[in-house]
Amino acid sequence: ILLVFCKKETQCASFLTLCDGFFITRIHDHCMEYTTLGDTGVTVSKLCLGCMSFGDPEWREWVQGEEFGMELVDRAVDLGINFFDTANMYSLGESERIIGK
Repeated sequence: ILLVFCKKETQCASFLTLCDGFFITRIHDHCMEYTTLGDTGVTVSKLCLGCMSFGDPEWREWVQGEEFGMELVDRAVDLGINFFDTANMYSLGESERIIGK
């Protein structure tokens, strides 16, 4: 469960279904905060979506399939998240392939 509370509006804390049993609090356009990634000059959201949990369920039984991953990434982007944690070892590279779509 990912909980994000808006500092500006109390109604932002109402729950919305993100997808398939995951919940996220409402995030309005003014709520997402961004920062610079080190000294790269790249602006990223302060929230990072970990992507180890989707890819190929044959890798680990708790991994969700591609459809789940795509839905989760699309919803995260809609909410202003632009920072994703993935690695070529997550689901033997499937997580990165899904992010790349």
